[in-house]
Amino acid sequence: MTNILDGSVRVAGDKARIAVELVSVDDGFQLWSGQFDGALGDVFSFQDEITLKVVDALKIAMTESYRDQLKFLSSSNIEVHRLMQQSMFEHPGERTRKLERIIEIEPQSIGPRRMLAGTRCVAEC
Repeated sequence: MTNILDGSVRVAGDKARIAVELVSVDDGFQLWSGQFDGALGDVFSFQDEITLKVVDALKIAMTESYRDQLKFLSSSNIEVHRLMQQSMFEHPGERTRKLERIIEIEPQSIGPRRMLAGTRCVAEC
């Protein structure tokens, strides 16, 4: 790893300010920073918007399929979002259980299916 993307969130009422910076791991030098303001009415759309703005700001060339991959974890269901966030830091057995629950709730979602396949491969390999 050569760079770290770090950030903070400040909330006031129904508005949020997200500050993001890209820092070199080698020398701690700030390579880029940005600030984004938005409404929290639909936090998931705001999250997607920030992700795409950061990627665009960092001048990463993306194909349409890569943009779709950035969104594959998105959901408007708060339980799905909570389970997805929790599963990121779980032991493979618990991660599998949470991903299977997400698939029960949103069977059309491909993101959790991809993650589940990867989790099973790591656990069995």
